[in-house]
Amino acid sequence: MLYLALIILTLTISFTRIHNSDIWWSLAEGRHFLETGKILDTNRFSFTYPDHQWITSQWLFSVVAFLWHGAVGINGLIFTKIIIFIFMSALLLKIVQSNFRQALPAVILIAVYVLTAHFRIMVRAHLFSLLLFNLYIFALWQYQRGRRSWLWALPVFTIAWVNLHSGVIFGLGLVLLVAAETCLPLVIGNQRKTAVRRLAWRDYGLVLVAVFAATLANPQGGQYLIHTFNHLRIGDLMPVIEYLPAHNLGPMLMFFWLLADCRFSRPARISAWD
Repeated sequence: MLYLALIILTLTISFTRIHNSDIWWSLAEGRHFLETGKILDTNRFSFTYPDHQWITSQWLFSVVAFLWHGAVGINGLIFTKIIIFIFMSALLLKIVQSNFRQALPAVILIAVYVLTAHFRIMVRAHLFSLLLFNLYIFALWQYQRGRRSWLWALPVFTIAWVNLHSGVIFGLGLVLLVAAETCLPLVIGNQRKTAVRRLAWRDYGLVLVAVFAATLANPQGGQYLIHTFNHLRIGDLMPVIEYLPAHNLGPMLMFFWLLADCRFSRPARISAWD
């Protein structure tokens, strides 16, 4: 009953309409790739700066989203989002439950996760960052339980992640943190160098090299990571106003936008919607 209640909660929370505008840009990017066979390298969907350099971090998501939208429609995209959210919650539940003898504490913790994370669960490229971050956690957890082969799933996840969304840098950070927590005692000499920890030192060292190498498996190569780290400097970014819906600009600017549209559009182009 507890698991059923958690599933119902997750379904209820995640069953929402698409309320972000990014998916339409992604569908256009996917269409462009399938029509031309090339990824976007300029900001061609912009009226003001169509020739500005564009480094895409989610071309694979855009292609998959466009193909999947063509097959199942917009409602299918929403349903897929729900399935991914349930899968992520189930992964975390399996990990958390291993630390409790009873199911109730684990279910409560995952319910809190569902309630606090649901506002970021939307049909958008970053959904795959959330999914792959959870897969990273699961793989590292399996490795710490003695299943060494799971550690080598991380480079494979990284190859997919680096073409789906720029959130891959958080996966790299997670691996570094876990490796440091495991291996630092060997460096500073506070813990006896057991054979198990020497093996962990070797495993984490090799997988870190493999994961960082996997980040180069994208159309931009090393420039991708440079762009991604620069993107974290949010204060230095200037939003492209023309990409924002009118209501994001506030009532006053929205009024002038609509007024300008009616003033400068030819009468024949003004529809009832305008």
